[in-house]
Amino acid sequence: SGRGDIGAAPRYVFRSPGILNWNLAMFKNFPLGSSRRRIQFRVEAYNVTNSFRPGDPATGLNSPTFGQIRSALDSRILQFALKYSF
Repeated sequence: SGRGDIGAAPRYVFRSPGILNWNLAMFKNFPLGSSRRRIQFRVEAYNVTNSFRPGDPATGLNSPTFGQIRSALDSRILQFALKYSF
């Protein structure tokens, strides 16, 4: 009726496309001598497959880009770490 009435559409009727997201973490402990000291080398990878991950569509009803996806999530990220425990 054009007065801002609530329509018959259910909640969450607009959905984003699905994404493929694989994360991976590996580590190796290296003992130092006979004590409890050790060094840990760690590798972490986010979005291992480096697949395209679209952002959410615009949801503003008055927006000229309503329903369009105009962003993307991060591509593959690699992270390395070294930890000393004593």
